[in-house]
Amino acid sequence: MLEIPSEISLTVCVVVCFLVLFLKLPFSSEQLSYILSSMNFLSNILREEGGFEYKKAIVDSIIILIRDIPDAKESGLFHLCEFIEDCEFTYLSTQVIIY
Repeated sequence: MLEIPSEISLTVCVVVCFLVLFLKLPFSSEQLSYILSSMNFLSNILREEGGFEYKKAIVDSIIILIRDIPDAKESGLFHLCEFIEDCEFTYLSTQVIIY
């Protein structure tokens, strides 16, 4: 059975699981709109209040999408750049800049 650490909210687990399952699908150009919609969803929830682990899981998910799907790179980098403008977590800002 999968054990979920208590510091990670259920919402984060759902988002991460959704993305892991989504990335297992074979990528085609028809699916790009779904990927960009998912990235917009992640960007929107990234702007909401949340703790470090919550935001880290979302940033990691966007980076995975960018890394694995080249067509999503421009949109993903745009969302990450918007995030680091007001990011209160230095570690996350640094991770985005390094990527």
